[in-house]
Amino acid sequence: MSIKVKLEILESGSPLIKAPEFCPYKETVGVVEGVSIYGVPSSLCLLCRKCDFVMEDITMGITNGITQGERDKCNAYFTHFNTKIANSISGQRLYLTKEDRLPLIILINIGLLDQCLQYACENNKKRIEEIKNYIISNETPICHVIGCPVVLSNKLTKSQIQVVGEVQWK
Repeated sequence: MSIKVKLEILESGSPLIKAPEFCPYKETVGVVEGVSIYGVPSSLCLLCRKCDFVMEDITMGITNGITQGERDKCNAYFTHFNTKIANSISGQRLYLTKEDRLPLIILINIGLLDQCLQYACENNKKRIEEIKNYIISNETPICHVIGCPVVLSNKLTKSQIQVVGEVQWK
């Protein structure tokens, strides 16, 4: 599954493009106002294929899309506010690490998405429905936790959250 990311070239004539937060190949190329800027050679993107690059910004300027502030609140919900979920993510990550597997993606069910959006949108029902419809129709991640995109899965029914790791098939 690829994730929609705005395509930004770091310098004209440079083979580097701005790397998203979850990119496994990102390298620091500079610091602007205390914030690190990450880049990745565009040739690696052709091999990795985690990103689906688009020309327009998919997170800003869309009234019914999810804003960066809402993404940050969702991240806080998964990592701090809901301690049961935070402990589950931590435990699943620890298990994957012990098995020498890299976490790739975090799947959540619709119930957990509702709880998260109620926290992020402060129970604004109209805004919750707008974001939910946007996430479902655009198949976009809600936020990123432990470097993994958090996405909605219709097939996750027996648990609220699942950290999926890489597998080596024999």
